Amino acid sequence: MMKKTISSVFAREILDSRGYPTIEVEIELCDGATGRAAVPSGASTGKLEALELRDQDEKRYCGKGVLKAVQSVSGVIANKIIGMDAANQSAIDKVLIELDGTKNKSKLGANATLGVSLAVAKAAANSFKMPLYKYLGVGEEQMPVPLINVINGGVHADNKLDFQEFMILPVGAETFSEAIRISAEVFHNLRSILKKKGYSTNVGDEGGFAPNIGSTEEALNLIIQAVESAGYSMKNHFALGLDVAASTFYEDGVYKFENRELTSEELVQYYFDLVGKYPIISIEDAMNEDDYEGWKLLTAKLGSKIQLVGDDLFVTNCELISKGIKEKMANSVLIKPNQIGTLTETFAAIEMAKSNGYRAIISHRSGETEDTTISHIAVASNCGQIKTGSLSRSDRLANMDFIDEVKLYLKAGDGGDGCASFRREKFVEFGGPNGGNGGRGGDIIFISDANLNTLLNFRCRRHIKASSGKSGTSRDRSGTAGKDIILKVPVGTQIIDEESEEIIVDLDKPDMEFQVVQGGKGGLGNTNFKSSTNRAPRHFTHGQPGEERNIVLKLKVLSDVGIIGMPNVGKSKFLTRCSNSDTKVGDYEFTTIRPHLGVAKVDYSEIVIADIPGIIADAHLGVGLGHKFLKHIERCKILLHLIDVTHDEIISAYNCTHNELKLYNSDLVEKEEIVVLNKCDLLEETEILEKKNHLANYLDREVLCLSIDDDLQPILRLLNEKVKIKEINVYDPFKM
Repeated sequence: MMKKTISSVFAREILDSRGYPTIEVEIELCDGATGRAAVPSGASTGKLEALELRDQDEKRYCGKGVLKAVQSVSGVIANKIIGMDAANQSAIDKVLIELDGTKNKSKLGANATLGVSLAVAKAAANSFKMPLYKYLGVGEEQMPVPLINVINGGVHADNKLDFQEFMILPVGAETFSEAIRISAEVFHNLRSILKKKGYSTNVGDEGGFAPNIGSTEEALNLIIQAVESAGYSMKNHFALGLDVAASTFYEDGVYKFENRELTSEELVQYYFDLVGKYPIISIEDAMNEDDYEGWKLLTAKLGSKIQLVGDDLFVTNCELISKGIKEKMANSVLIKPNQIGTLTETFAAIEMAKSNGYRAIISHRSGETEDTTISHIAVASNCGQIKTGSLSRSDRLANMDFIDEVKLYLKAGDGGDGCASFRREKFVEFGGPNGGNGGRGGDIIFISDANLNTLLNFRCRRHIKASSGKSGTSRDRSGTAGKDIILKVPVGTQIIDEESEEIIVDLDKPDMEFQVVQGGKGGLGNTNFKSSTNRAPRHFTHGQPGEERNIVLKLKVLSDVGIIGMPNVGKSKFLTRCSNSDTKVGDYEFTTIRPHLGVAKVDYSEIVIADIPGIIADAHLGVGLGHKFLKHIERCKILLHLIDVTHDEIISAYNCTHNELKLYNSDLVEKEEIVVLNKCDLLEETEILEKKNHLANYLDREVLCLSIDDDLQPILRLLNEKVKIKEINVYDPFKM
């Protein structure tokens, strides 16, 4: 692999969404690729999070300038990393940590180190011509559930509400685009309700409404009313979430809010009663960051019922997360990259949380920019949840720019009419018909673009019409043709006819071009109808109408190898061991479940491996979201079938998955399949050998065995060899 050498480093001071300065870093590589990253800033900050370096010069930006951080980047950091390989993210981040040399990044500033870390990753991704989320290593289909802040309070708004954020979670939406749509409808209904009740509809720091409401329950009731007014229900479509930010009203050992003073025990009981009354499934920063006993009590009482998120408690710091896990405080971690200062440390925090059964939620800050890195991290890490703020202000909406399915109405342009015209001038020979033809209507053409990763461009453009051709005119002049419309979509997009549900085209390679609807032909002018018997024809034809069609655009997983099998056979562990992927998912109802992708290095090449969620009996009928899982197997070149060797009936275990594939689509069982008995470290060698031979005789082919400590390279080499000989024309976005 060619080195992606850093050639230049540049930093500048820009303004965030609150009008305060922040830092933007731009990295350029020797091949011309660039990466640019802007760093957000928080208002409600934890005491132990990494330090954001400010100038403290009251003559500039009220002391909040970041020229010192800019100098850190342009000086000491640039001198050290120019010439380094941008593709070696961990080495870059290690240098940043060592250059700073402090525990909280106070020397160079976490804003400086993070800006460089993110910009380097973006430059490398652009150099490889890959979207950032794909470059970072995991599946493009793992779309997060958005936690959308619709009412702001606390330090994020000038109102009476003590709790900081009141959120809706669109848990009933089937796709991310649907989640955004129904949430936006609730948001606008909430605006109408607030107006009718005489409340202000101004927004707070994070884009949510900031009405002067006096109590938590009144805010929750208004949100529920807005959900119902929009035509949805809390039972089937939405749940509620809170960011309490309890540290902001913790004083002298008690919690002071809404004219109350509660002890830790009383506040825990308050939450317990609130959860019993309202459909709340997530509470963030429910206790003061230092109230460890309160956190333990809260987790013991509510930890098995809802998501308890630690933000100020953990500040994306592995040491603090480890402490919380050991002492059973909270069950989820909020991930904010600027709390720790580098991309590598951010992913380490995510890994620590997920590997210990804690959920991880990627989050923005109250002082945001239009940098979309956190949305890429959310998808890349398969966290399943993302906080980006509300549904107003572009700095909040920028991170919702992933859409994986849209419906479109297409109408090609009509052909222009032909013209009936005559040239009849005195003393001029060769007079006669001279009506020109009509111009053709514009076509609508789709092109696959390797630089795109979302169908966002179609979010607000659902009716697409090409222009019609102009009518012909006299003097044999043809009408101007209608302009074609060229629509670019990501590689891996399927275009499906909505009525017949048939695939029109699968754009699975870059730069594929396909005309979906054709413009109408132009009509003929009367010149075309002259003959020896009809020298003055008055006949012309009208232009033909352009084609029209309702279509669906879908993005689907593309991979070399699909790992299949029943649940809990070790598919996710296999993918984690052979790639940078971590496919562990949470057990709450709002955790998004999708196939996961990883890139496995095999000697000097790479293969893309997809972990297809466990197939259970009757999956072909839709049981366990069967159709959503099985459809992705169609895109895999070969299959790696993992079977738990401890299963009492090995052949039955094999047939359970095999038969579901066959019943869903008989072509799936024709794919080449490598069968592996997994978890062989759990049985004696004689029992393993007996089961292996039994299955091999049944299948009449070789069966492999795998233990937790076994080297995966032999299996990966076998998979790589099988992939190379398969003559299947499927684009692999990870291979250069």
